Amino acid sequence: RSGAGSGWIEFLVKKLLDIKIKMYQEKKHARPHVHIDYGPEWHAASYSIPEGTRLVGELGSKYDQAIAAWIQENQELLLQLWKQAQEGKPIESIISQIKDRT
Repeated sequence: RSGAGSGWIEFLVKKLLDIKIKMYQEKKHARPHVHIDYGPEWHAASYSIPEGTRLVGELGSKYDQAIAAWIQENQELLLQLWKQAQEGKPIESIISQIKDRT
């Protein structure tokens, strides 16, 4: 979905456990990161792609560990995806290569 007039586009990267991992095409954000939706909570947390660490929000430790491991396993593709999205280039082929679980 897109933010009307806000200049961003949201897309689902993967579902992992009970969470959705999303990324946004946000040209003003320089730090590569993913957003986490958990159950009915939209933006429950955000994680840095280069470090695999939680930037903001709260999730249980089992989710922190799973997300960090998943980011580490897919880090190269996630960074490519971030770059492509920020440049407005096609992202579908990169998303299809990202693994579901570690």
